[in-house]
Amino acid sequence: MKSRILLLLVTIQLPFLFISCTDKQTKKEIKTHAVAAEVQTYINQIKTERETALKQYVSRMPLEQKIAQMFIENLEGCTTFRSYEKVGAMTGTKDETPLVAGGYIFFSFNIAPDREQMKLFTESIRTYCDEYGIIHPYLCVDQEGGWVSRLKKLNPKLPSNEKVAQNFDVSGSYQLYCEQAAGMRELGFDMNLAPVVEICTDDNKEFLDGRSYGNLDEVINYGRACINAYENNNIATVLKHFPGNTNTDPHTGLPEIELSESELLQTIESFRQLVQYNPAAVLMSHARTSAIDKGVPACLSKVWVTDILRNQYKYEGLIFSDDIFMGALADNGYPPEVAVIRAVEAGIDCIMISEKRFAKAGKVLYQRALEDNAFSKRIDEAVLRIFKY
Repeated sequence: MKSRILLLLVTIQLPFLFISCTDKQTKKEIKTHAVAAEVQTYINQIKTERETALKQYVSRMPLEQKIAQMFIENLEGCTTFRSYEKVGAMTGTKDETPLVAGGYIFFSFNIAPDREQMKLFTESIRTYCDEYGIIHPYLCVDQEGGWVSRLKKLNPKLPSNEKVAQNFDVSGSYQLYCEQAAGMRELGFDMNLAPVVEICTDDNKEFLDGRSYGNLDEVINYGRACINAYENNNIATVLKHFPGNTNTDPHTGLPEIELSESELLQTIESFRQLVQYNPAAVLMSHARTSAIDKGVPACLSKVWVTDILRNQYKYEGLIFSDDIFMGALADNGYPPEVAVIRAVEAGIDCIMISEKRFAKAGKVLYQRALEDNAFSKRIDEAVLRIFKY
């Protein structure tokens, strides 16, 4: 049916290329417009039905399964998957039913020594989920290029963003990323935690260390090519890190962006423009900005997450937190059990956690949702958006 609709749309649109500009429509033109309107009505109806079905599905899900969908966690080894999470660990019961996170992030120790073993490992995750009737998670990896290349032993060599901008034109970079996407897809991955689309400045150059394409024009042009190349080849992209970083490493400290509001908005113009190309997700940084919502890490800030990214920028995709176990949060008054609540309230859909367990943090969300109906609805909104992805 989908292919028939697309063929019909093409058939309808082609005649308009050859219709002369006249005030009086021919019978053929009137008929063509009528058919086009009928097809559009049908498409809108399908969209509405799909949305309704998804909402009903989410409303019927057990709360612990909804919360599991909101986590992206690490996993064990690189051979065969099994879940170490149980429903009871979140609900405080003896229920031994396995829980699977919404997504998994692969670090270097999760990358198999050869492509065949890697494919068997990712396939084992889906097989496990099929055995237990669990929704397949999305599988993501940091394949930015340069020194952040988890698949450097399995995929073709990928230069850093800085080197791409220096040595490739935009068309060439598109082909480069298409090649990477094809290799990732064959290995069983769904998502690349890339590209970094921060503009390189003196305040972040040391920390980014080649991960930026350069100035605003370079970031927009090469960032767009990267997004399109991966998304066109069925690998989701994740823009990072919004609204930026400093030379302070967030793994160990809390970045403080001291720019004026006008300077700050200028440095994040790349994000405002690139979200228009519909990347699957945007990853928030832990940075605090003195000019906007002072004192609150961006990933926990409703101003940054909802007011600016979601509402001002009109971004409809997933919004990720950065790792809530990073020192930037944990050492500055936001331990994981506090950070998860603040993140969801801010509008975060997916909570990244570098640990191999999410049930302890999930239990905090579980208890809060039982007590707070508004918080429970926020969880439903996030899960609905995850399923749409």
